[in-house]
Amino acid sequence: MPTKKKKSQTVSRFTRDQYMLVGLGILVIASLGGAFLYRSHHSSPASATTTVSPSASATASPISSVHLPVTAAGSLVSVDDTWNLYTNQSWQFSVKLPKQAMALDCFKGSSGAYWLAGERPAPLQVFEGTGTIYVASSNYSVLSAGDSQCGSQPTTLASLEDAKSNAVHLLDLGRAPVASDSELSAFIKKQYGTGCHFTKKPSAQNGAFTILLVGDGKPEEVSQCYVDSDHAINYSPARQEVIYWERGQEAVLTGADGSTTYDQHMADSFRFL
Repeated sequence: MPTKKKKSQTVSRFTRDQYMLVGLGILVIASLGGAFLYRSHHSSPASATTTVSPSASATASPISSVHLPVTAAGSLVSVDDTWNLYTNQSWQFSVKLPKQAMALDCFKGSSGAYWLAGERPAPLQVFEGTGTIYVASSNYSVLSAGDSQCGSQPTTLASLEDAKSNAVHLLDLGRAPVASDSELSAFIKKQYGTGCHFTKKPSAQNGAFTILLVGDGKPEEVSQCYVDSDHAINYSPARQEVIYWERGQEAVLTGADGSTTYDQHMADSFRFL
């Protein structure tokens, strides 16, 4: 029966010189590895990874608080069955507008031809121009076929600013910079006549005023300020600005019953934002 060999007998024995060679090899490899790690850690800045400083965001410039003009600055929000609240963030004001008012319509004469002389209740919309805000009906009447037919077209800003169009605005709002009473006087004289004066009436909004025109009392043919219509002129010394519109000789915004008027309520509801 053959004799079993021990495991230790199957492994070659190392001589003393062999152990020394192996140890020397390990030292060489360790030295090379250390040099590689040192060079990698102290590489040039061009190859180093860029790290964003946490303090960069803390020193960033703040967002500007200036109100920039926008294309569609305004919004109409329903208040009740009669009124909408119009808010314009670019001009920084709000005012109540009736949801509908009487607008120009066709009238058929005895000859069968139509005239633009009638009235009809129509929804009101706001149309924002570059320097003017228009209040007008959502559509306007148009004559055709030699005035034998009457139709309608949707109102647009372009149609309101086109002198040849039948589109008619009921109100147009403007604004002007006014930094003092002397500048307010200059604005009044330029806008309404060189003979015009004014008085300031505190409005329902604290710090704001309603400006009342005062004519020169002269006959119309020689007057330099013949006040023959109502005006809404709102002045804010803090804002250094006036926002204004002409209300006309008679009520411009009237209800379907022909007797209800909205002009004064609209003027009283005006607020600077």
